[in-house]
Amino acid sequence: MTKLPDGVRELLASRIDSFEKLEVVVALHAAPRTTMTMDELCRALKLPRDSIRQAAMELRAVALVDLTSRGEVQLLPPTARDQQAVGELIRLYTEDRIVLVKTLGEIAVERIRGMASRAFADAFVLRKKPPKDGDDG
Repeated sequence: MTKLPDGVRELLASRIDSFEKLEVVVALHAAPRTTMTMDELCRALKLPRDSIRQAAMELRAVALVDLTSRGEVQLLPPTARDQQAVGELIRLYTEDRIVLVKTLGEIAVERIRGMASRAFADAFVLRKKPPKDGDDG
């Protein structure tokens, strides 16, 4: 497992859990006032508008970005801890983005394994048979 600072790993595991979200955060961090329009993000990242919009909405739901009254997306981590973690994430992205790509992949595999083991366990849950006379209680 790739070793990253806890704050960065937590961001990747729970809030920036896709490559699109990572790219949006990196682009916003580099933007003036950490703010860009959807069109600017689309051009900068060369991604479809739907992908950018989806990533922005999901990042907004986890309190990392905000949408301004003018329809711009602004990077706005709410706490000092979040700001520090985002700063460390950006530093790692700049220095060695492969480690972040590997970590996102590892987290995805962990998530899939967890879902598979829960589904497997659920398949073997013994359920009480209903009484033969149809009265369940």
